[in-house]
Amino acid sequence: MLTVQDQELSKPQWVCVRSEPNREFFAEANLKRSEFEVYCPRYERMISHARKRVLVLRPLFPNYLFVRSAMGLFGLGDVKRTPGVSSLAARDLHSALVPDTIIAGLRARENEYGKIQLGADRFRAGEAVRLARGPFADIEAVFVEKHDERRCRILLSMLGKQHSVMVLSENLEKVA
Repeated sequence: MLTVQDQELSKPQWVCVRSEPNREFFAEANLKRSEFEVYCPRYERMISHARKRVLVLRPLFPNYLFVRSAMGLFGLGDVKRTPGVSSLAARDLHSALVPDTIIAGLRARENEYGKIQLGADRFRAGEAVRLARGPFADIEAVFVEKHDERRCRILLSMLGKQHSVMVLSENLEKVA
């Protein structure tokens, strides 16, 4: 007969696990193959490689992913032995637990392709923006591209020329 504590452990719960460095997607595939429910939130990032700019998928939380077993916490014994997984994200199991609301909140930020929308995704290339903070506050510019999760490139008109400038996306707002 299961005790109250055993019943709590047998409920499916999300647990944060640490992957080996740069092996999040490898660990995710192996965990799914072992029939675990896995969530590895990702976003798109523009990188330059061999003089080309390419969009690549990156994990939102490098070296971490979320796992849930149908058998609850009793089923997590095989997780640490899965290729690509390093350990639980915390020293004890209860500290590694992640509430369902956190996972639901992350999934709510995904677009139709399953990618997390970051701050600079709210602007489109060629759109008029205004710097909200900093030494150039209230100056209008043109949004060029999202560079990474925090920065973007804009064209700023000054001294009779347009200058390409990198700024924090949180310092930009749309021109009404």
